Amino acid sequence: MDVKTAFLNGELDEEIYMAQLEGYVHKDLREKVCKLDKSIYGLKQAPKMWHMKFDQVVKNIGFQSSLSDKCLYYRSMSNQTVIICLYVDDMLILGSDLAEVRDTKSALAKAFDMKDLGPVDTLLGLKVRVHKGRVTLSQAHYIEQILTT
Repeated sequence: MDVKTAFLNGELDEEIYMAQLEGYVHKDLREKVCKLDKSIYGLKQAPKMWHMKFDQVVKNIGFQSSLSDKCLYYRSMSNQTVIICLYVDDMLILGSDLAEVRDTKSALAKAFDMKDLGPVDTLLGLKVRVHKGRVTLSQAHYIEQILTT
């Protein structure tokens, strides 16, 4: 899953002002600045604000964050587990029950404009293969690339 314009979802926790954008400067108000209502791309706080918003949304639908990795979330109900792995604005959603995975995607799509990228075949440079209930991760292509350069 990919969250479109993820950093624009962040809500600011402080007042931030910026110069008027070139081409939008009001001729009579050149010395004025703009107060930001929401996070924007290029703002140094944008990644943190996005993660805080995502964290709030997933916790509201019953997920907990891992103690060892704040971008790894899980929810267990009735012997069914769903895991969300977040990497900036991309996420991998996996679980023991396909209906629970679909429900999670649906709940997240209500909060964010998202695109389903389909079944995972590559994740952070790893080739992912699912076969007979097993998941295999491989970096063979990466190793070959290093050896040939």
